[in-house]
Formats: sequence, structure tokens, C-alpha cells
Amino acid sequence: MKQWWQGLAQRERRVLMLGGCALVVILYVFALRLPAERAVEDLEARVSQERALAGWMEQTGDRILALQGEEPASTDAVDRDQALFSLADESAREAGFGSQLARIEPAGDDGARVNFEGIAFDALIRWLVHLRQTYGVTADQVTIRRAAEEGRVDAQLLLEP
Repeated sequence: MKQWWQGLAQRERRVLMLGGCALVVILYVFALRLPAERAVEDLEARVSQERALAGWMEQTGDRILALQGEEPASTDAVDRDQALFSLADESAREAGFGSQLARIEPAGDDGARVNFEGIAFDALIRWLVHLRQTYGVTADQVTIRRAAEEGRVDAQLLLEP
């Protein structure tokens, strides 16, 4: 390689060196710089969306806290003859959530794990308030993710008496 380089004319060496430098600059721009800039723009857009979601969740959280301050209208507890998962299934279907109800299963001795897909957030909150006021059932653990459609969420709930 060294002999080949020494065998080149001064002008040829200069052209190869300039071409190599240009190649390094082009690789830097197209392989590192532009993908990094695109990634930053994508992350900035995602952060903006997440901030908007966080603001919406904060406002909704305030509504939930206000609703939790209300006393249950009825002191009826969950009927021990009817399992909580059965009650949750029945009341969800009565509320019109049959198509959004993905899964209901018992959890522990008295609990029920309920999964909804694409349910309207406001309707879900009204249903939870109804369960609390009517049967004294509370959502102990709640995981909510925004669904593709505006105002709809995917939710996983752990209900307990």
C-alpha cells in the first residue's frame, strides 16, 4: 500500500486526500448528523404529545379526586353470593361496555381484574363512580393508556370490595 501511494504523482495524492476528506464529511452528515437531528425532532414531538396528555390527565385526576370525596349513596356491599368479577361483568354490560370489555377474571380472594379496550374515558369514570356509590367497590390499581381514537383509553383495573 505504501509503495502504491509513493508511486502516485503529487497531484493524484492530493486528489485522493481531498476525496477522502469529502467522503468523511459526507458520511458524517448522512450517517450521523441527519439521523440524529431527525431523532431529536421525533423526540421533541413525542415530548410535546406526552405533555399534552399529562395536562389532560392532571385535569381529569382533579375530577377523579373530587368525585372520590363524595360519600357512597348506598351502603350495599357486594353480595357475597355473587363474585365481584361477576358483578363487574354484569354492570359493565348493563352500562353498554360489552364490546370494549376485553377480559374479566378473579383476582385474589375477593377482587376482580377488568380490562377494557377503546372505552370512552368519561364513561369509564362514571362506571367506577357507580360501582363505588352503589356497591362500595373501589379500583385499587388502575392502568390507563391513551387509545388511538380521541377520548378513548385502554384500561386495566383491579377492583376490590
